[in-house]
Amino acid sequence: MAESLGILVADDNSVNRMVAVALLRKAGHRVVAAEGGAEAVEIAARGGLDVVLMDIRMPGMDGAQAARAIRALPDPQMSAVPIIALTASPFQDELEACHQAGMNGCLFKPFDVTLFAVAYGEARAGAPWRIQGQGESGGAVAQQHDHRVAGAGHAGSQRRPQAGAEAAVRPGV
Repeated sequence: MAESLGILVADDNSVNRMVAVALLRKAGHRVVAAEGGAEAVEIAARGGLDVVLMDIRMPGMDGAQAARAIRALPDPQMSAVPIIALTASPFQDELEACHQAGMNGCLFKPFDVTLFAVAYGEARAGAPWRIQGQGESGGAVAQQHDHRVAGAGHAGSQRRPQAGAEAAVRPGV
């Protein structure tokens, strides 16, 4: 990714936030950080962003709530900014909430700049919503999220890990 992007990193965990900010700045991007969802919405409302990286689980306003608030901003450019979820745990209910809130994709933690570039490129191109990152075994994950996976939104399915969380990267990605 040759262009310098304006990126907002929203994560309540200071270490995660610091790592993502440092890696993105090292890659030549302009980065601003927020400690929570409400602060992320305030920053997004000011404009000037190319993409938002949003932690899913934050106290107060979580990532899905913040994404919905950004999508509701009156500035059409900022309400359409790509929003990519960040998560350490691929639970289907959280992924579904992010997808329904208008997020464009999802990255597993730990943060990886290369996978961010892929996710951003896909979000910008309007590609289907996908999950990308490192599985527990260290194997790369890149799969399309099918929000129709069994149990989505039904009682008793609320903490089910996303099916196929150890899938291999698609050829050509």
